[in-house]
Amino acid sequence: MRALLALDWRHFTDAQLQEILRLEQEYDELIFVISRPEGLLEGHSPMLCSQLMPALQATLGQHLQKPFCLLPIPGKGLPDHYHWLRWRILCPAFVHAFTSNAAEREAMELTLRVPVTVIPSGGAPVIMPALAPVKRGIFITRAQPFHNGHAAYLEQMKAEVDEAIVIVGVANQSHTAKDFATAGERLEMIKPYLDQCWPGRHYLAALPYSGFSLENFYELEYVLPAFHIVYTINTSTITYAHTAGYPVKNLNTSMEVSGTRVRACMVQDQPYDHLVPESVHRYLTYTNLATRLKQLLEKENR
Repeated sequence: MRALLALDWRHFTDAQLQEILRLEQEYDELIFVISRPEGLLEGHSPMLCSQLMPALQATLGQHLQKPFCLLPIPGKGLPDHYHWLRWRILCPAFVHAFTSNAAEREAMELTLRVPVTVIPSGGAPVIMPALAPVKRGIFITRAQPFHNGHAAYLEQMKAEVDEAIVIVGVANQSHTAKDFATAGERLEMIKPYLDQCWPGRHYLAALPYSGFSLENFYELEYVLPAFHIVYTINTSTITYAHTAGYPVKNLNTSMEVSGTRVRACMVQDQPYDHLVPESVHRYLTYTNLATRLKQLLEKENR
């Protein structure tokens, strides 16, 4: 059971932090949304989300004991109600939302179809820690589903970078035979593995795509912590990374596994526990994603 919190993080207060600590006792997991990170560039004190996100994650990590997600969700110029609708797709499922803007509570509740509560600002600002520079690698994957090949990348990254950023790409695609899971479901699928593999040293996000492919890559620079190496085998992503001036690393070992193979096993009711991490297999077993995939492949009845 999750709660989603979309506060004004530039004006995060001690009183709000205390309310978050109280909410931690009521929910299994918390989702912190940095809504419209492009808006951080506006006003007299512009800030990049890439600066805010590491400091906020470190602050929350110092105080919270239960798992949490910190997700930047760009607005892309959308009206509020369409932007909020994206939260239902780009976030793990949640049952309650919290905002610091009382004026938007009612409209947000109607759009999200969950109760929305206001956590007012006020009180002393939270002092976020100054962080030492770290070397980060970014791994971009569709994760339809996440499998042992993806896990091998993250294991390799342990020896090469200090922190990992995992991006669920093509986040705006779902409910097709190739992309059957929503971005939020893919985050749910991956998060337990990352908590075990990279505890306290990872960022996870799902980002929608614009009509300009290279723009999608450049967007990562202002909505994510600074990264230094791109890990991928996707040829398009490789060319985007090279154009933007980033080195690219491939997997050191060959893996006989693919999303196509895992999906085929799911459809044919064949074992696939040897192709995916245990936590992913557990998630796929206890959700209806295999049934959805089978339905997507059925021919229409006419």
